[in-house]
Amino acid sequence: MGSITKNYLAQEIIQEITERAFGKGTMESFQELEGGFCNAVYRICLKDKREAILKVAPADHIRLMSCETEMMRTEVGAMRLAEENHIKGVPAVYAFDDSRTLCNGAYLLMEKKEGISLMDAKQKMDEAQKDAADRKVGGLLREINSIKGEKFGHFCVPKLQYEVWFDAFYHMISRVIQDGIDADISIGVSYQEILDKLMSHREHFEQVKEPRLIHFDSWDGNIHMKDQEISGIIDWERAMWAEGLMEDRFRFHCVSNAFQEGYGAGPLTQSQQIRSHWYDVYLYLIMMFEVTYRQYETMDQYHWVHGLFEQVWKLL
Repeated sequence: MGSITKNYLAQEIIQEITERAFGKGTMESFQELEGGFCNAVYRICLKDKREAILKVAPADHIRLMSCETEMMRTEVGAMRLAEENHIKGVPAVYAFDDSRTLCNGAYLLMEKKEGISLMDAKQKMDEAQKDAADRKVGGLLREINSIKGEKFGHFCVPKLQYEVWFDAFYHMISRVIQDGIDADISIGVSYQEILDKLMSHREHFEQVKEPRLIHFDSWDGNIHMKDQEISGIIDWERAMWAEGLMEDRFRFHCVSNAFQEGYGAGPLTQSQQIRSHWYDVYLYLIMMFEVTYRQYETMDQYHWVHGLFEQVWKLL
């Protein structure tokens, strides 16, 4: 998808990045991958037949949303932590550079995982196969969420971390709301009303005591499948310390019984359901606002997500 955040590189820069990681004369070819929403992404083909993925962060002058702070450093740190904890399907990091010496943004060179996205794989699956895949995703996210942290909030920026989960979440959603105010985006509901209602639900967040690693962006496009098994989980740039219900697969628009079975989640309690809807609101605000911040070619995503937001807001 077209976006002003995509930081495209010249061939000579891509070659220099590749050779710094793999040696002189190692690159055979490269191809831009067009499926992403934020970063410029390239598939690098090496002369020894290996392949790698190059992600380039937005240029420093591009205005990003508040939830997009230190995304590439987050991705690298979260992948390394997950790999250390033996999470399957995590791409190996070949190189990471945020010095801006080769280009005007940070870049990450990592392993290309085998297989195709679960989104594409499901096009040829029957319902039983889709359920089986969703159960496997549930089990994988449960493993990721078993990794414990010390504070809630941003993965690697201390000033955006908190001892108490409600404090972290309130700050997170407040910053996103400020993004909407700054960009003069209307969603049909007063932003102050959202914050007031969230404050009235504070007690429902008190049972969350332990920060857990959350991938957050685990939709079908970021899960790779090969031979009916998960072969990769990519795009860790929005990872955070929160609770498992923050995972994308619990969201209003995509949660399934099969996923919940695989995750080991029973029926949600009242407090869990209320928190889950607040996490819906958080995600939907981001998805509505990023249409403006990234200057997408159409407003289709805003209109689709605004409909979801309206449904969830009525449930709160």
